[in-house]
Order: sequence, then C-alpha cells, then structure tokens
Amino acid sequence: MKNPENNSTINQKTEDSTPDSEREYQKLEEKFGFRDQYFIKNRIAEIFRKALFSPEIDNPDKSASEINKWGKIFLDVNGLKAVNDLAGHRNGDIFLDRVAEVFHEDETIKNFCLNKGLFIEAIAREGGDEFSFLIRTDNEAELRRNLSEFRNVIIARVEEVEISDLIDFESEKVREGIGEIGQKLLKEARGREFKFFASISGGECCFFEVLEKYLNDYEVRNGENRSPDRIADELMGEVQDLADERSQEYKELYKKSLRDSGHAESVFTAFLLTRTAEGKELLHELMRYKEALGRCEKDAGRSYLN
Repeated sequence: MKNPENNSTINQKTEDSTPDSEREYQKLEEKFGFRDQYFIKNRIAEIFRKALFSPEIDNPDKSASEINKWGKIFLDVNGLKAVNDLAGHRNGDIFLDRVAEVFHEDETIKNFCLNKGLFIEAIAREGGDEFSFLIRTDNEAELRRNLSEFRNVIIARVEEVEISDLIDFESEKVREGIGEIGQKLLKEARGREFKFFASISGGECCFFEVLEKYLNDYEVRNGENRSPDRIADELMGEVQDLADERSQEYKELYKKSLRDSGHAESVFTAFLLTRTAEGKELLHELMRYKEALGRCEKDAGRSYLN
C-alpha cells in the first residue's frame, strides 16, 4: 500500500490567522500524508489527457488499456455532524483522525490491496468529511469488481472504530441536544452502555465507465471547440460525479437499514445521523426565508422581521 507524499497545494496560513478547525485538518494532513482534493482532480484529468491525447500514443487500444487501469473511490464519513454538534469540533477532529488511521494503517486493507493487485496512488481530503482514493491496477479485467469489494472492505473496517467516548450521552448538553425523542431512544438503547461506532458510505467509479459514455456520445465527441484539456476536464468531472452519486445512494441505503433494523442501538444511531442533517437543512430554509423577508422589507420600506 502506497503512502503518498505530503505535497498539498493548500495555501498555508500563519498560525495566528488559521482557524482552529482548519489547523486541526492541517495536522491531520501532515500526520497521514493526505493530498488535497485539487491534486486528485488534476491527476484524473492528467491521466485522461495523457492516455487519449499524448503524441506518443497513437494506438487506440493502448490508450483504452491505460484508462482501464484506473478508478476512484469516494468516501463520505457518517456521523461527523453529530459529533461536532453534540461534542464539539475538536472531538470531531479526533473522530476523523481515527478514521484516517484506518485508511493508512489497517492491515486488512493493506492485505486486500496486495492480494487483488490494487495500488493506492493517493488518498485525498475532498471536504470536511469526504475522502477519495485514487486506485491503479494491472488486473484490468477485474477492476470493477475489485473496486466494489475494496469499498466494502474499507466500510467494514471503519465500522470497527468505536467513538462512544467522544460523546458524553449523560451530559446535560447532549441530552438537551438530542431532545425528548432522542432521550427516549437512548434509554431504549441502554443508556450508558450504548456504543456509537464510526461508519462511512462509499461509491466507486472505473475510468472506463465515463470513457465509454464519451466514445458513444457523438455530440460530445464532435462538440465545437473542445480542446483536449477541456475534454480531459469533462471526463474528470464525470468520474467525480459518478463516484459521488453512488456514495450518496449507499448512504441513504445505510441510514434506511439502521431505521428498519428493529434494534434500539441502530435506530438511535440513525436518529443521530439524520437529526443533524435535517436540523441544518431547516436552518438553511430559515435563512432563505429571512433573506426573502429582508428583500420585502427593503421594497416595502418597513420591517417584517421584528
């Protein structure tokens, strides 16, 4: 398993001007050697550009073979918002630290890659709770199946990480945060004995999947003023979007499986994972509503917000 160098293109800020949360992310990057999201995007575009448009490559079969070696896994950590909201961002950073350690140190993941002939070219932070694996293989025929199995291996290993200690479920702050419904569900889930584990959703994309779409789309191939750079960037975007879309599908299935499981622990976990997302969406709705009222206030010359 390859541990990428730390040569992030993220602009480094001074100690005094860097927010605490961002400083913690930088420490995480320094510790585990993460690339930033722009490295992954640029690298994907570069792979398409070299394989399809390099002057040295004039054999279509050779170009396709190069594309067939590459894939991306997109991972979305579940529960970070719950930890941040209930226990603070510093504990959220510890949560990410534990998940990141699995990516780089877990022996099951290393052995799977070794046995399946997968090479992790880079692991990148895509956002606060999002990561990407850039994967290469010499076993082109099995890439799709191996990527899917690898995604499942990562998910299973992350689910072994307990994060119960990061949230004091008996504290007044947390009990107020989860409300009456949450307290009832927590009681059913055995209160202090409740164990909260990490989880992660993932989606994979083989590069040849988007290349097939490109080659079969006459309008795309023959669009006006499409330079090799633009085509490579478009293919890169398709890889990003497809992996992300599949990750979101798995995430919804995961939450539904928790809610429908019938086990009190799983139902409460589903409550923790959804309450924060729903709360943030309601907050966004409220802000949009206030903005709309603010425009009315300006137009009508009177305040609707008091």
